[in-house]
Amino acid sequence: MEYKDMVVKRVWTGKDGQENARWLKVGTLKITDEGKMFAELNHMSDDVYIFDQKPREPQPQAAEAEEEGF
Repeated sequence: MEYKDMVVKRVWTGKDGQENARWLKVGTLKITDEGKMFAELNHMSDDVYIFDQKPREPQPQAAEAEEEGF
């Protein structure tokens, strides 16, 4: 299994005008040997599973609006 840190970057300007950055770990991305991924977020007790995004199917109203030139 492969593990990757999930982080957010917080940037601020100090009193001296120097820009500073702090990296905060928010979780761990886990990749299994089979290539499946899931995330363990620090503020949640359950794992978050990750799937490939499926393409959206057009809604009937949107298709009708496109035909009418909207």
